[in-house]
Amino acid sequence: MQLGLLAGVGAAVGSLLRFAVSENLESVTYPWATFTVNILGSFLIGLLIGLPLITNNDQRRIFLITGVLGGFTTFSAVVVESLQLEPKLAITYLFSSIFAGLIATTFAFSLSRRIK
Repeated sequence: MQLGLLAGVGAAVGSLLRFAVSENLESVTYPWATFTVNILGSFLIGLLIGLPLITNNDQRRIFLITGVLGGFTTFSAVVVESLQLEPKLAITYLFSSIFAGLIATTFAFSLSRRIK
């Protein structure tokens, strides 16, 4: 029950942060806000999963990774926004979101493993 509450509170925090970014970054021609939160969130997830301080503690891991960063990032928005774009741009957006997210996570994970 306690872990569920931590995930829920974290998700609320992450969603509020995502909303703040979307209010300040949204673009008419390209969904920069969603792209930004997903890549930044991927980077932060990669960083945190490499830190034993986070991964060895259920409360910290659930609150930060599952909750805050799970609420901050959003694949569902990527899919919906891609439907609103011209087909070639939609494909670019989908692939660049996935590829950049993977690169950000991998880079941050490698970086976090060097932090002692």
